[in-house]
Amino acid sequence: MNFLSEEQAAWKQAVERWLERDVGREYIRKCDMERAFPYEAYAKAAKLGFHRLLVPEADGGDGGDLFSYALMCEALSRYGVDFSVAVAGSTFTAMNIALHGTPEQKKRFLDPFMRGEVRFPISMSEPGAGSDVANVQTRAERVGDEYVINGQKLWCSGAANRGAVILMLVRTAKTEDKRNGLSVFIIPERPSYAAAGARRARARSARRLGFGPRGNRAAGRAGARLRAHGGLISQGFYQHGGSR
Repeated sequence: MNFLSEEQAAWKQAVERWLERDVGREYIRKCDMERAFPYEAYAKAAKLGFHRLLVPEADGGDGGDLFSYALMCEALSRYGVDFSVAVAGSTFTAMNIALHGTPEQKKRFLDPFMRGEVRFPISMSEPGAGSDVANVQTRAERVGDEYVINGQKLWCSGAANRGAVILMLVRTAKTEDKRNGLSVFIIPERPSYAAAGARRARARSARRLGFGPRGNRAAGRAGARLRAHGGLISQGFYQHGGSR
């Protein structure tokens, strides 16, 4: 039984036609086999406004609904879900900036994202954190007008792609409940690094089944320095879920 309205069905079919006409199965296969990010398709999707779909109108987007986004992702997954994630996955992270970012951050990052110039990997996983995100140990400490981030992250999908701007979950306060004291930082494509006691993160390719086009990276330890008000987008929030 089809639960879609005529408008919803037409939208999904339009994305499917675009996929067949302007992208094609062989292109998706090639990206998957070569473990290459689909830059060409990503740029085409941006021109059609795919990246603008969920961004609020006040921030220059279309202010669309989640169901339309889900239909788009389903259509893009026809020849592989990883292609869909590579093209549409950055919207998940962009919405964190749209919902919690400052006007300066929205201008700096959302505009180029909607133009297809920026991609948003998200960095949460760590070697000792397991599936419980609240176990993250990477820390950000305030030093003057900057935050110094130290720790180790794994499985940051797309971190090595061109135009990658990473959103990283870190710990900014010692709290009795580990689900408190967590913050999200924007890590620009070329952050500055601490001169003393820190070494630049070395990202190596991590081969994982189903992570072809978007890529996956295992990063080493880092000591990135970020402007206090330019990189932080959500400080000290509480992670919901589980028993307290």
